[in-house]
Amino acid sequence: MSWNPNAQLGIAVYRQIAQHFEEQILTGKLSPGEHLPAERSLAKSLGVNRSTVTASYEELRASGLVKSVQGSGTKVSEDLWGYQSTLLLLGRSTHLAGFFARHNHSFVEFGKPVFTKV
Repeated sequence: MSWNPNAQLGIAVYRQIAQHFEEQILTGKLSPGEHLPAERSLAKSLGVNRSTVTASYEELRASGLVKSVQGSGTKVSEDLWGYQSTLLLLGRSTHLAGFFARHNHSFVEFGKPVFTKV
């Protein structure tokens, strides 16, 4: 992984990891059904405690962006691009709308986020 969290940002490391994967998912760099790295290997590659990665993945699960099955790993939610993107288009998804607001992105096209700075 070429990205690393920055402890100097004043944002909790677990949150930076979650935001990194949010962006990867919402920009289509991680596709529905695609596996995220295993918690242990990601923790090792980022030089953080496994509990930090576990907290990040829990936040992503709570948002509906990923799903985990014990023994099968964590995958990008396959229903994300249908139901939740439709809600975003209607302005009703506070989580995804919040993501776009935090990152100053503007619109969704064909049910998939298209990022342009505003």
